[in-house]
Amino acid sequence: MARKKAIVILPRLIDAGGDVSQKWWIEYSYRNPRTGIMKRFRNYTAFSSVPSAKKRYSIAAQIISELNDKIKSGWSPFSEEESLYVYEDEITYSAVAENYGKLRKSNRNIRVYLSEFLSRKKSEVNKKSYQTYQSKIRSFCAYLEQNQLDGIDISAINSNLITKYLTYKVDTKQLSRPSISKYQQILYSFFEYLIGQKLIKENPVCNIPDMGLVKDCTPYPISERDRKVLSEEIKKLDRQLWLACCLMYYSAIRPGSEIRLMKVGDISFEGRKIIVRSDIAKSNRTDAVDMPTQLYEELVYQHVDIADPDLYIFGPYGRPGTVPVGVNTLRNRFNRIRDGLGLSKTYKLYSWKHTGAEALADNGASTWEIQAHLRHHSVETTERYTSKRLGNRNARIKNDFLDI
Repeated sequence: MARKKAIVILPRLIDAGGDVSQKWWIEYSYRNPRTGIMKRFRNYTAFSSVPSAKKRYSIAAQIISELNDKIKSGWSPFSEEESLYVYEDEITYSAVAENYGKLRKSNRNIRVYLSEFLSRKKSEVNKKSYQTYQSKIRSFCAYLEQNQLDGIDISAINSNLITKYLTYKVDTKQLSRPSISKYQQILYSFFEYLIGQKLIKENPVCNIPDMGLVKDCTPYPISERDRKVLSEEIKKLDRQLWLACCLMYYSAIRPGSEIRLMKVGDISFEGRKIIVRSDIAKSNRTDAVDMPTQLYEELVYQHVDIADPDLYIFGPYGRPGTVPVGVNTLRNRFNRIRDGLGLSKTYKLYSWKHTGAEALADNGASTWEIQAHLRHHSVETTERYTSKRLGNRNARIKNDFLDI
């Protein structure tokens, strides 16, 4: 993984060990936005006529504070030139860039257009989807820059270049076919954006050959025997994790932001409904999901029904809190218990959702009932889902097949 480049190293005092007979100075570094090279800046003059160490420390504190404030507001020690185009860089990796204004100067090249596209996407999709767009766009931009292609005219990017990039991703990252398809989809959206801006006439993401490793990364439903073992162990060791499993199994709530960012106020205990808010839902729409009795009883057992409505249900201390658990926390906790029991790694935290869907199908639920429960956009999506994850569920084949 490429190391992230800092844009600025914040000011600090060099005090010669407190010896006022030596030179003192304040130094900081800033990356030149045109050359990409870090340049160091030093201020000696502030201390040249100050004999007292105490006074020097006071002056240094004031200068450093003022410099920090200027940097945080987006100031740069490099003079602005009219030939440069200033834009908000949505591609920059550095956390410093996010904290201090994300201003970057550049000629109007591919990086600019990619950044503008990401800025638009930020207002159109949820946070998790945006992060997916951002990571894929970053990768494409890095590839162009590494191969010194970032300066070419945007209209010169063709399907051959896109194919080379995707082949590079397969070769270096061993990506699966669905992963490559996601890269292709996002790049297609980017070039459609350029067409809409009348910057190009044709989308180069076309006639791309199928590529990527054929992998089956689908989480398996958990067998009844293993489900019993897992359930007992999780309830014993991690009751909060067990609640997450119940939300997936009984109400098909997804284990990402839908569970992690769910708040107490999203639960209607009287109506036995769970509101999945549009800002955390994969579908970007608000849905009301039925709450089976077993899930209701677990929520009450963990006193979620009497918690502050503004708290996240999955706080960091095993109970509702003012901040949610980390992005991978619940998954890692599940994996530790699964591995401790020696169970198959094909069981993922997400498996509980598929296991619940399988239980519904086994109990005779129709495709339309499963569609509503899983909050799929269409019956066709549900049919693909059940075919891939649950398989054929024909009772006649299972129970009434004639003997040989």
